[in-house]
Amino acid sequence: MSDIGITMLGASGSGKTCYMLAMYAAMSIGIRGFTFTTQDPDDDLELGNHWERLETKGEWPDATTQSKDWLFDCSYGFKKIKGFRWHDYRGGALLDSSKPVDREELLKKFKASSCVILCISGETLVKFVQGQSGLPREVRQFNSLMTDFVKTTGKTVPVVIAVTKADLCNGKILSEGVNAIKDKMLPTLFAPNSGWLVMISPVSLGEEKSGGFEIRPLNVHLPVTFAILNALRTDMENTQQAISSKQHEMVEKNFEVQHLGRNWLAGLWNNSEIASGQNAIASLQRDTKSREMELQTLQRNLDLLKNELLGDELYMFFGGRRITI
Repeated sequence: MSDIGITMLGASGSGKTCYMLAMYAAMSIGIRGFTFTTQDPDDDLELGNHWERLETKGEWPDATTQSKDWLFDCSYGFKKIKGFRWHDYRGGALLDSSKPVDREELLKKFKASSCVILCISGETLVKFVQGQSGLPREVRQFNSLMTDFVKTTGKTVPVVIAVTKADLCNGKILSEGVNAIKDKMLPTLFAPNSGWLVMISPVSLGEEKSGGFEIRPLNVHLPVTFAILNALRTDMENTQQAISSKQHEMVEKNFEVQHLGRNWLAGLWNNSEIASGQNAIASLQRDTKSREMELQTLQRNLDLLKNELLGDELYMFFGGRRITI
């Protein structure tokens, strides 16, 4: 199955790059047997060096000035489950008209994405909930992008609202923030029967302490896990359709072979066609068996992700209705 594309949107300073570093730092070690690893060893060194400087020296990474695709594999027990492309773009790419190439590249990646993640910082969400600021610009921008996305592709994709810097927005204020996201910031995503699958996930690198900043990643694996889970679900649907198609072909081919052999005199002339049809049936049977084994593997991996990494207590919605895994 092919790799998927994930695009994270957000304003400059919303924590996109720091989130990716924390996600990789946590998942390169692994959680319950699952790991995220780079497909390019040089990327592993680069991300590892950035994280080490942040963790040991408190040096925050510079803002992204050049867009880049990072390629990762999600594995269980070091066996690949799904690959994903993470598009890390220059924070001002959507707003800066001086570099239209950056904007066009981002829009191209966005429309090819299998999952979209919108970053809203905890600080921004608190100010909005408390009436200290209006609708964040990145939210207005996101609404415009999603309108264009549906118009161009004619489909919906899973969406994650990642509340970054969640240490600044927890407890009651987080609950109020979730309601604000649903009812005031992005109500279209939560419209009844709209078909949008959405997860709101607080994520954090750590929290401020009297002696400085304590690195303690929280939920950093959830947005990508959610994206991969839905990609596996789509793979399962496509594989099941392929199995049904193969089975239908076998029925037709069987009927054709039986028709050719029904008359023994005609069968003398149709021996080659009968043999060819029987070979085709055997090939279809092998293909079907292979697809069925593939389907079993997908189901097993989906169950592992669901049970080991996600759990049940999540802010998940489908068509505006709160759902569980």
